[in-house]
Amino acid sequence: MPLDAITLTHLTAELNARLAGARVDKVYMPDKNEVVLLLRAKEGNLRLLLSASQNSARLQITRVQRENPKVPPMLCMLLRKHLVGARVTGVFQEPLERVARVSLETVSELGDLEQRHLVLEMMGNMSNLILLTQDETVLAALRYVDLSEGKTRQLIPGVRYRLPPRQDKEDPSMDLEALRRVAFASSELPCDRYLLNNLLGLSPLLAREMAFSACGGETLTMDALDDARREALHQSLLALFLGEGAQPTLLLDAEGTPVDFSCLLIAQYGSLYRREQCESYSEMLEQFYALRDAAARKKQRTQQLEKVVKRATERTSKKLSHQRAEKNDFADRDKYRIFGELLTANLASVPRGAPFVELPNYYEENSPLLRIPLDVAKSPALNAQTYFKKYQKAKNGEQILLEQIEKGEQELVYLDSVGLALEQAETQDEIDAVREELIESGYLARPRGDQGKKRAGKTGEKPMRFVSDDGFVILVGKNNAQNDWLVTKLGEKQDWWLHVLGCAGSHVLVQSGGACVPDRTLEQAAQLAAHFSKATDPDKVPVTYTQLRNVKKPAGAKPGSVVYFSSQTAYVKSSPDLLKQLEKNTAT
Repeated sequence: MPLDAITLTHLTAELNARLAGARVDKVYMPDKNEVVLLLRAKEGNLRLLLSASQNSARLQITRVQRENPKVPPMLCMLLRKHLVGARVTGVFQEPLERVARVSLETVSELGDLEQRHLVLEMMGNMSNLILLTQDETVLAALRYVDLSEGKTRQLIPGVRYRLPPRQDKEDPSMDLEALRRVAFASSELPCDRYLLNNLLGLSPLLAREMAFSACGGETLTMDALDDARREALHQSLLALFLGEGAQPTLLLDAEGTPVDFSCLLIAQYGSLYRREQCESYSEMLEQFYALRDAAARKKQRTQQLEKVVKRATERTSKKLSHQRAEKNDFADRDKYRIFGELLTANLASVPRGAPFVELPNYYEENSPLLRIPLDVAKSPALNAQTYFKKYQKAKNGEQILLEQIEKGEQELVYLDSVGLALEQAETQDEIDAVREELIESGYLARPRGDQGKKRAGKTGEKPMRFVSDDGFVILVGKNNAQNDWLVTKLGEKQDWWLHVLGCAGSHVLVQSGGACVPDRTLEQAAQLAAHFSKATDPDKVPVTYTQLRNVKKPAGAKPGSVVYFSSQTAYVKSSPDLLKQLEKNTAT
């Protein structure tokens, strides 16, 4: 849902009240389209996020601490040079445009006060962030625009900044009578479509809400509106643009997931969505974009690795299919042995140069005649030897194929575990650990100059940690490197090891500390193993468990691969509620 101009009006007013006079302490760029200003304001330290992302352009105060790249981009360095230490003088909106401006006052190298402006244009795929001097000259931009690209304005360092071209629509910020002209206009277009096409500042959601306030549930054209409905429409538009009754509101589906937001209590959806009022517009945007942004950033970071795993999986599956088909061709290899033995037993009765011979098959009851094809250029004895060689070749080939098929099946299981690790990865370090694993396993080439990273346990990466209701620590590996670390380095022989049977999943370790682990803790650990796995039936997941003394990692085995013996299997149900309970235990 794009941030519409009317909601932006309320948002910038809120930010202006909270941020005026704040000092810029630090500048970060956690993403190529995002800038975060760490501010010292009257109410304490605040983070102002300015996002020029195509699908989520906005500015807001955020509590989320985003991961920052180890090497800051050039734009980030330039913003630090000009903005660190600056004082925010105001946050403003260009009237009824999706353009916001953060004005700052800074001290030049000569000690003079100078103005700087951060302009955020929130316009879909044309979203941009521009740094301006006090005379509106462009210092830097997230995306530069040259006239040679066929654009209507130029955005390069040194040129004077101009706003994006204004749409040819009625502008209520200049003349409130425009609202009456629109409400009483004549058109064959549906009411909401006409409002969207002819009035600045409206989004599709707000246009539909204005039409709903006048027409109820009916879809009427402008020409079908009577005077009473036109007056109702005019009053709704007037209240909207004057900000009467405005309040930050989220629309939530049945599962409590935010699906839209607005500056109004949206009524058009009836009981389909639940409305929830937020304390502030920043809080509204924080809740709406939190899950979506995290998923988008993760997808962007893992996309290449997912393609590598997918290609390797498809290639291995195709190879396995061919090998299994070839194995079926060896199923009748015993007939070659029988041909050879029957020929050897009847050499005297086999005529030379015959294309075939029929001999009694004493391997079957009543010894029926069996036709055996012959090579006319070979003697009976040589034909027999040829069949023995075919039999031996088929036998050896089947053995080799069985080994290759087993190896391919193990590779598919391994690739499945890598795919699960990518799904569970949340931080850049965890994604990098999977990347390093794919490089070391030969699925991905190492970039030039990259010396590789240390494995989990030697870096800051740690498995997930939970505490059972009985007070035992339960560790869950999020990737194969962490799984290996749990088994080979961290765990003690008396600890308990758990893993879902028959599919990819995290290794789970219950640290016993030498004490007897109760069944309730083992059951909770098994439910964690079920939750962090690719089990298809969450209501009945088989989990194998045994003490770590019974688990070994074979030499040369792929990451995350172990063998175990003397184990037991329990069937459990994956429970997200249990996960929350164990997280509470961990926090306390």
